[in-house]
Parts: sequence; structure tokens; C-alpha cells
Amino acid sequence: MNTTHITTGELYLGCSDLLTDYLSSSERALLNQKYANLLQYQEDLYSDHLSSDLAVKSAAFQEQLKMQAHVYTNANMSELISDLTLGSSFSALASALRSILREQGTDGFLPNASMIAQEFNTLKGEAESNAIQSKLLFQKLGVMNTEVSDIDARYTEVINDIEQALNQEIKQKVEEITQLNQEISANIQAIIDGGKEVGEGIGKIGVAIIASINVDHTGKPKGESSEDGELESDHSKPSTQYIISGINSIMDGTTETSEAVRQLARNNERLAELYQELAEENSLLSAAKSIQAQNDLFIDQVALTYGAWTNVETHWNNVADQFAAAATIVASASTEQEIQNVIHALELGDIEWNALDDQIDNIKAVYAGITN
Repeated sequence: MNTTHITTGELYLGCSDLLTDYLSSSERALLNQKYANLLQYQEDLYSDHLSSDLAVKSAAFQEQLKMQAHVYTNANMSELISDLTLGSSFSALASALRSILREQGTDGFLPNASMIAQEFNTLKGEAESNAIQSKLLFQKLGVMNTEVSDIDARYTEVINDIEQALNQEIKQKVEEITQLNQEISANIQAIIDGGKEVGEGIGKIGVAIIASINVDHTGKPKGESSEDGELESDHSKPSTQYIISGINSIMDGTTETSEAVRQLARNNERLAELYQELAEENSLLSAAKSIQAQNDLFIDQVALTYGAWTNVETHWNNVADQFAAAATIVASASTEQEIQNVIHALELGDIEWNALDDQIDNIKAVYAGITN
């Protein structure tokens, strides 16, 4: 750590860019908590009646993503909230130091310079510890990002192989489903972005049933011959009802003023129609495409959350550097004014730390609403 270049006039004891980091990462993380909930609510495709290769592979990939969603909910998301709480704790320590110094001001600061410098060094140590914790979370998010991306690539390969053999009419339906799911993802993000405060848009969306289809055990397109050359009868063997879940607005789309909310409702209605139309031709592929779409929401958001947390460690280290510089300036001060300048920087920084603390309270309240 090099703080020799930081002069009293350059001293900055605010929260660096942590407020931006926290708002950006928490917005993405909270939305991904919704997507994790969606995966955990997702009906298991596997059944004794579903014996095709696609069914078995879909069930395996589905289980892997559900496990990742469970880890995200019970480890990564809770750790992110804990890391945000470190920001609140630091804010409280900075405010406490400011209050103590304000009381000491009537007697002069210079006689207590050594003690004051030690207090700034204590805050430096807290910031360094917070940087380490942030780095650990970043590494864990990175591991999850790699793992879910690998699962996604392998599942996409399985489905792409099947789609290549489809006739043009079914391919068009599959392409429309893919396009519609991309639009739905954009609708959801627009709802989130429309919130005036962090997490406000989260309260407008929830997990909902989008469609219900009957999945044939064979995984064969309608009318395809069995191995002995006989056409499969629609009712020759039992089918399994499969419930397709998704993210929908919990508001009334006809009265809600947000265009994104109305578009989300319309797109989900059309998506339900397409899943049912595709199910008439290839019911298992329809179910698999719905699983893939839900997985993609979660996987894409993991990457965004990971990316938004990239600079948190650096910014905590910046805070540590500044408080270390403050300690050095105070310890070597020869006049009251030098120490007063440091305290003035602390008072200015305290405004930012209080704003950060307020936002963290809002984030934690939204998180509690999602998980309870």
C-alpha cells in the first residue's frame, strides 16, 4: 500500500465507488434470486414414463441447475448481503469516529494526535478486511459463472442436435419461442430498470404458471414411427402433464402504466400458445425448450452479477489507502489546522457513508421480501 502521494488537500474519506458497485450488483443479484426461485419451483421433468434420451439428459441438466440455484440462494446471495452489511458497519464506525472527534475539538486535536491516528488506522484495517471478503465472494461468483456456463453449453448442444432434424414448420416455432424468451428477458429488465429505488421493480414480478402441456414418453415427434415401423398411437402409452413456470408481472397488465409490464403479459400469453403448439408436434422438445429458457435467465444473470462485483475489492482497498493516509497525516501533524483538515474530509465522507448505509437498508428489505 502506498499512501505517501496523498496530501491533505487530496484526501478523500468517502465510500469511493462502493455505492455504485452495491447498487449495480444488488439489483442484478436480487433479480437473480427471483430466477433462482423460478428454477427451484420448476417442475421436475423426469418421470418413469419419460424414457427418451432427451428426457434423461434434460432431467440431468435440470437437476444440475437446480443445485446451482440452491447454492446461489443459500450461499452466494446470503454472502452478498453479508458483504453489503460490512459497508453498513464501516459507515457506523466512520460516523462514530466523527462524533468522538467533534467532542474532542473543544480541547484541541494536536495533544491527541497519536490516538486519533490510531482510530484512522483501525478503520483502514476494517476496509482491508472488507476487501478480502469481497474478493472471496467474487471468486465464488466466478466459480458459479464458469459452472453454469458449462452446463448451459452442454444442454444447448443437446437441444441444437435435435432441432437440426426438425422440419421447417417446427423450426419456425422453435425460433419464435427463442425470440420471445429474449423479449421476455428484456421486458423483465425494463421493469427492474423502471424502479425509482433499488429493488422496487423486483416487487412487480413473480413466479407464475405460464402453460401446461402433456408430454409423451417417447420423445418422438407426432406421427413418427416406432422401431418396428408402427405409428405410435396418441394414447398407446401414458403421457405426463408438465407445468411450465415463468416470470410474470404480479400487477394487472390492463391497468399498470408500465409498458414493460403490459408487454411481459402479452409475450407470456403468446409464449404459452407456442409451447402448446410445439407440444402438439413434439411435446418433449416443448418441455425442454421451456427448461432451457428458464435456465438461461438464471445463467445470464449470474454472469451480470459476477461482472458487477468485479471492482468491489479494489474500491475497498482505495478506502483503506485513504484512511491510512489520514492516519499518516494526523500522526505527523505539527498544527491543529492539519488535523482539522483531515476531520473535515471525514465529515464530508460521512455524508456518502450515510447514503450508502441507507441504500443497504433498502436492499436488505427487498431481499427479506423475496426470501420470506
